[in-house]
Amino acid sequence: MNVRLNTKKKFIRFKNKTARFVSTIRNIGTTGIEDQDKVKRIKLTNAIGASIAFMILSIAPIGVIFTKNVVIAIAAGVDILFTLSVLVLNHYKKHLTASLVIYFSQCLAVIAFGIILGGLIQLQCVIVFLISILYLLFKEKSLRIVCLISAILTLVILQTIYYLNSVVLQPLGLDTAYIIQSLALVGLLVLILVISRPYVQSHDNNPELERANQFIKVFTYKIAHELRNELNQINLASYLIKKEAAANKQLENISNLIDILRNSSNETKNIVNNVLSMAKIESGQIDAVVLSHFQTASFFEKFIPAYKLLARGKGIQVKLFIDEKMPAVIIGDPLKIGEIVNNLMGNAIKYSHKYSTVYLKIAANEKTYQIEVINKGKMIPKEKIDQIFDPFITFKGNRQTEGTGLGLSLVKNIAETLNGKVAVTNPMPEHTKFSVILPLLAGTQEEIKEEEEDMDIFDFPHNILIADDEDMNCLLLSKVLEDLGCIVKTTSNGQEALNAIEKKLPDLIILDSAMPVLNGEETLNKLKQDSRTKDIPVVIATGDAFAEKQAKLIAAGASAIMSKPIVIKDLAKVLTQHLKHHCDDQLK
Repeated sequence: MNVRLNTKKKFIRFKNKTARFVSTIRNIGTTGIEDQDKVKRIKLTNAIGASIAFMILSIAPIGVIFTKNVVIAIAAGVDILFTLSVLVLNHYKKHLTASLVIYFSQCLAVIAFGIILGGLIQLQCVIVFLISILYLLFKEKSLRIVCLISAILTLVILQTIYYLNSVVLQPLGLDTAYIIQSLALVGLLVLILVISRPYVQSHDNNPELERANQFIKVFTYKIAHELRNELNQINLASYLIKKEAAANKQLENISNLIDILRNSSNETKNIVNNVLSMAKIESGQIDAVVLSHFQTASFFEKFIPAYKLLARGKGIQVKLFIDEKMPAVIIGDPLKIGEIVNNLMGNAIKYSHKYSTVYLKIAANEKTYQIEVINKGKMIPKEKIDQIFDPFITFKGNRQTEGTGLGLSLVKNIAETLNGKVAVTNPMPEHTKFSVILPLLAGTQEEIKEEEEDMDIFDFPHNILIADDEDMNCLLLSKVLEDLGCIVKTTSNGQEALNAIEKKLPDLIILDSAMPVLNGEETLNKLKQDSRTKDIPVVIATGDAFAEKQAKLIAAGASAIMSKPIVIKDLAKVLTQHLKHHCDDQLK
């Protein structure tokens, strides 16, 4: 009994040691790499190299013994050196070189063993194997094409060798030939099993991964919604305090503190937006490009005041330069271009040295233009340059600086959506330049939609009804609206709002999208079905800043969508537009 237990323990120890050894080999060169797709390719290269080396070490000696031909040993030795060299290359982070070496060395090995063994081993199976793994080894389309052509050429050369029957090895007996063929087939099957095992496991785990991803997705959206609600309260409260401070000289000293609070709120909002945008991209949902004509100078100038305020705490200057060659009006997607500028400028200020300067430059070329952001700070290490646009990659140039690692990844995704590209360079010591190159399309002034500048059309009180289950949101939003000259009634859900409307019709209704009893969409549907309320403008305030959700609400009859945290200027613009139209309709 004890002997059996000891044997079992020894076997378990041996099994564990073997598993650790195999894991160590597979993971060579993956340290510090956060891109899981790249990690998979590195592991695959290591697995192929180690498996082929082990297979040759096992089979070649038997082949030499039966054939008594030293040429087999030499060819096998050279192939082993090439296959094991990929482990060294991956260790030194030469990942692409390692993948190319393993692929092309096996193409050469097929030709070499074809010359040595002739038709003794049908090496066409190896070429089929090489064609199948090229899509796993290489991500770039150009490399896949080159490798596919190489495999086909190898097959042509091999078939020519078989046709000419120009082999080094003398004819063997049937028994010897059968043994060598069987060993080669077993080796190839083992290689296929080793390579396919991780992908089989991945396929088997897919249902669990899908459930986990769905949970993460719901969790992310729920947390984002809650954060937007809290940020909305901070934003509205800071606006009211700022206005109070401007009217009261005794509160002048807290004005800077309010600015810091608002900047922090905006930064948090950007982080939430980035997380949600990344979640959408990961799930394959990309917002459509909406092109419009806009003025170049005024569009880029509007970003500067906010970033000057953000940079003031570190004594950083922010400067804008627009190339004279840039058209006065260009065509593009202002929302997406704005996201690019916001992420690049936010990063530049975050990682800049104190008392330095951050430059936003807009430069024109013949068919493209560049958005360039240049800052002075600790330079990005060369080994990080290739990864800097990957998700969750951060460069801790300053220990006091933290980031999510999503901003630059989003910049790249947005640029590619706009048929552009991104680049990062170090134009001079301690300086980093991020460039986004986009197609240059000149627009016309006539196509620009004129916006009403006058926000103060409230020459008589307007009745506004608010429905929001967050008491603080109701309180703060009502104070902001009262400050704009409105008379406000608040309710805590859609049903209460409908009950209030029975008593008095409002001029405009603001509904929160997520409420108990009746949510925003359900309340909106009831309002639009009632002949008395169907023409009253309804604005939906939502923490779900997704285009498909907003489009659904607009289709249901919403006059406008306000994403939380609510921007006061945007709120005033929405009220101006829809109250004016509502009043005009009533006067007809």
